Amino acid sequence: MKQEKIKIVRGRVGKILEVDTIDNTLESLQHEVDGYIEFTPLSAYYPYEVLENVEVCCNEEGLIQNLPFNRGLRHNNELTTGLCGDIIFLAFDNETGENVDLTEEQIYVLFDLFFAPEVLVKQNDTILNVPLNVEEDPITGLQEQLDSDITPLKFFTTIQNVLNN
Repeated sequence: MKQEKIKIVRGRVGKILEVDTIDNTLESLQHEVDGYIEFTPLSAYYPYEVLENVEVCCNEEGLIQNLPFNRGLRHNNELTTGLCGDIIFLAFDNETGENVDLTEEQIYVLFDLFFAPEVLVKQNDTILNVPLNVEEDPITGLQEQLDSDITPLKFFTTIQNVLNN
């Protein structure tokens, strides 16, 4: 059965990640990225089991419209894809393909990987995506947004377990 609302993680250009609940409709997804949507499975870039059913949704025409760089996707620690414009991360049911809520564990991993906005920097012949300095840390951000008593130990233990699997 299709969920009417889904829990997502939003990444606005130049802003830290935020957790939100949105309507589970095409129009809502298009509104979030300000245009036609394109889905990219995170499992193509990050070999973590917890991200097998998580994808990033961005504006399909972000590069054509010259939208600002937001965050990068890495494979083997190298920048392979740039995401332009506002993005959202969402989960889907592997059996039905329907959008579902992100789990708490998935949110922790997304905050670990993508918390801070990034900029592109050219160094010699290489283009790097560099996180901007932000005053907040992922744990404080999650505590406020999830109304949770998450501790640094719980956050980093979850991340370590994901990385070791």
